[in-house]
Amino acid sequence: MWRFSPTTVRRALDTGRTADAIAADLSAVAVGALPQSLSYLINDSARTHGRVRITPAACVIHSEEPALLAELVTHRKLAALGLRLLAPTVLVSRAPLDKTLATLRAAGYAPVAERADGTVRVEKTRRRRAAAPVPPPPPLPGQRRRSVPTVTPVTPVTPVTVDLSTLAARLRAAPPILPAPDPFGTGVPYGTDTEEIVAGCAKNLAYSDVRQLAHAIDTGTAITVEYVAASGNRTVRTLSELVLDPPYLYAWCHLRDNERVFTLSRIHGVMPG
Repeated sequence: MWRFSPTTVRRALDTGRTADAIAADLSAVAVGALPQSLSYLINDSARTHGRVRITPAACVIHSEEPALLAELVTHRKLAALGLRLLAPTVLVSRAPLDKTLATLRAAGYAPVAERADGTVRVEKTRRRRAAAPVPPPPPLPGQRRRSVPTVTPVTPVTPVTVDLSTLAARLRAAPPILPAPDPFGTGVPYGTDTEEIVAGCAKNLAYSDVRQLAHAIDTGTAITVEYVAASGNRTVRTLSELVLDPPYLYAWCHLRDNERVFTLSRIHGVMPG
């Protein structure tokens, strides 16, 4: 006597067998036709089998921009994460959260991590303390601690003789030259007029980013920027065919696959394209 239940039929389906294959194997050894109740049991078990699927994942990536997640899946530098698109706004990664976070940031994106309750995890930087001075070793039993005198080297000062009349004559003969502009107080002047225009509009950029963006505009090369839209959403865009029209930047957006207008003051970071 053979006994069948939804569990036994499910175990057969888990091995990759189909309902028709199970029924055919049973019919081959049965005397006469299969009982109708057994056929119903096989078909009902096969209909519900696999309705719920489980996939391995180390962390989940989600966003309100389906185009951005589709870009992450096809990004060559992110292939090691094993990203898989489960829904237009949901990705799963085979790598742990911290590794996924570091890999995305290294590729030029600006993700944030979430806690288990869905709130944003705030990253705190530990303060570095100065190393404590190493005390001298204790004296041996019966031995008195000896003080070691500290010898401070004295640097000899060589007097410099300055002819004031000669120095004044050289200053009077020097041509009047206006100092180059120093926009960020670093001693580095503007290299081009484009740098000065970009720096005047893109107030959120460091001077190195200003130079990189201005160079891309002047040479016609692609650039990647971190852009904050009017809604507050922060995205990473790769731009080409740059045209400067202060305070705006006209460019071809690779994410939207169309021409877009960007406000220079909303650009918060610049990376190579």
